[in-house]
Amino acid sequence: MENNYPKILYKSQVREYKGYLKSFYDLPEDIQENFKKIKIYLEKYFDKKIPVFVWGSYLRGTWGETSDYDVIILEPVTDKTLIPNIRKELNIKVDIFTNDGKENVIEIP
Repeated sequence: MENNYPKILYKSQVREYKGYLKSFYDLPEDIQENFKKIKIYLEKYFDKKIPVFVWGSYLRGTWGETSDYDVIILEPVTDKTLIPNIRKELNIKVDIFTNDGKENVIEIP
């Protein structure tokens, strides 16, 4: 079944523009599950509940088959092995950014 998303040029690739994310639940279920796995991993890593936010192409509505999962957290990260470990353990391409809370983001429940 073909969708009717408009095509845009994004980072030298033609992608479908799905619209800026308004709610976490607007994402497809498989993508929601991957974001939730990332959140669970990070909460175990920090040994506490932390807010984790959707960022990047999923937030902008420009994700494609090769998109990674960008998240923002408010915790400082100094461990250079965190991202390689989470990628390996979850088999999900993840990038983690820190934020001062001023960006417009969507929290992962």
